[in-house]
Amino acid sequence: MDIQGISPKIEMYDYENIVSKFGASHGTGERDKAKFFSQQWKPFVWAAILGFVENVRIPLEGSLKEDTFKYSTINNNGERIFQTLILFAVAVKGYKILQNTTELNKTIEEYANGGFEIIHEKIRNKPGYFNSPTDYVEFILDWIEE
Repeated sequence: MDIQGISPKIEMYDYENIVSKFGASHGTGERDKAKFFSQQWKPFVWAAILGFVENVRIPLEGSLKEDTFKYSTINNNGERIFQTLILFAVAVKGYKILQNTTELNKTIEEYANGGFEIIHEKIRNKPGYFNSPTDYVEFILDWIEE
């Protein structure tokens, strides 16, 4: 698929406060064991899935971080996760979105942006949340109960 060569954009605020904070950057050789996610694409996918499931889509604005990773990185490290992102986009926009990689990317970016807002809201309500691995489990369990 053509989308694999594209790098999704992320608002700088989300990159600095979620992606960089919780995901290690293998491109720079970072090996921070305190970070919950082993790669930076993982917090992005986490946010995108939250956005899709909760149907929260927010257009990107302001300063953007580009070239953090490509969709091929997601596909190479988690093929089913990559396929899940594509299927979520198809579910909300229809199968014709597969013919327009720009729109496909924009859809995933905007739902990820919505997911980042969900994560920020949780952190605003409970500072220090996600500093412990058990916080992620608690978050998922609370989410399922809702």
